[in-house]
Amino acid sequence: MNTDNSHRGLLVRSLEIIIIAAAALSLLAPFLYAQDEATAVADRTLPIENPRFALQQGTDQLINDWTFESLKLDVDQETASGKVEVTPQGEALLRVPDDGRGVILEGTTETARGDLVSAPFELAPFRLVDVTVEYAFESGEPLLFVCLRPTADRGMVDLDFLPKNPPGTESRATVRLHSGLLQGEYSLAVSVVGVGSARVCSIEAREAGEYPRPHKPVFVVDLLRDNPRPDGELGWGDAEKFTKLFGFPSIEYAHYTELTPEKLAAADPALIILSPKSRDLVRPDRGKLTTAMNAVMGYDAPVVGICAGHQVLPMVIGQGAYVYRQAEDTPEGRKYLSEWGPTKLQVVKDDPLFKGFPRYPYFYASESHEASVSGEFQGADILASTEFCPTQIFKYPDKPWYTFQCHIERDWEFACPESYLFWKNMLRMWNLAP
Repeated sequence: MNTDNSHRGLLVRSLEIIIIAAAALSLLAPFLYAQDEATAVADRTLPIENPRFALQQGTDQLINDWTFESLKLDVDQETASGKVEVTPQGEALLRVPDDGRGVILEGTTETARGDLVSAPFELAPFRLVDVTVEYAFESGEPLLFVCLRPTADRGMVDLDFLPKNPPGTESRATVRLHSGLLQGEYSLAVSVVGVGSARVCSIEAREAGEYPRPHKPVFVVDLLRDNPRPDGELGWGDAEKFTKLFGFPSIEYAHYTELTPEKLAAADPALIILSPKSRDLVRPDRGKLTTAMNAVMGYDAPVVGICAGHQVLPMVIGQGAYVYRQAEDTPEGRKYLSEWGPTKLQVVKDDPLFKGFPRYPYFYASESHEASVSGEFQGADILASTEFCPTQIFKYPDKPWYTFQCHIERDWEFACPESYLFWKNMLRMWNLAP
């Protein structure tokens, strides 16, 4: 009798274990399937047409299933607006070599750029993509880089540069890029900028998992105008890149006249951006500007300032800082000097900010300013300069703060691709990007 009860109890316990295990498996099955499915997606080779740029029927025309774009950016100094021209043949050129191996991309000026763009393919949002390129530098000192961009929005480009090697040395390198918020058609572009030529022999791309996104928002301090917009909207279009490309969950903002420590604390941002100004910022309220900057400086988050955002921190901190404008007398009257469009900047102090810059110790960035911060400012280290403006980049000691007189938020998709590396390097330093 005791034996039967013992067997019966063992049987009941075994059945209970089986039922619990089955229930657990049913709960885990979707997750396990999702993991398998994600792995399968990550292992997918992207369908790049003609990856070895093989000639079609002996023709020397543009490579089949690829499009060549020669880019030129003109800036109107009166309005600070830029106009981009895209033509098949212009300042940058595409050539088919005599030996038929690959294609030759050639630039003719320091900012001349050419993009060899693939036929589109489908990508889900925020997917990592490993792109492997076989290439060789042929002549001069060009830069070669790879872009991943949605066909619907060129401005959402992710890019990285290929290592430079001795001329004629064929190399193979892989860069890791990612798709943005947009789902659907993306294209790869192999691009050249600068004077000289490079041969591209093959390209392949594979998905490599999910791009890890920040969990907290970006907070933008609006310095674009004297007063908030009546509709309450942020007018700085380039701010969209922080959600669409870098994956921040949202953009929170406050006009500088309304910013308080309480607003910052409520937003709980991962990153604070001090915006540029526009022509609508004429007479800033100095008292409220000081209050806003004190709130920013008292909050524990990385800070990036751009143009006006580069100038306001020194004004509040003091330590010998002042903002000035250079002028000259002309037959037409007194004229203020300025910097506009793609401009060559010289690195004057090394920093992790410049990691991977292919033309180090100089680079190109977009400018649109008349005023500059004085070199007497003692509150930050100067990292880069131009003859016109010796205080182009500030790094604040013992703080995760960088500010830029140049506009690193724009034109990387056109004439200033190096500016994009600033964002990659800063976000990586602050654990906001892989």
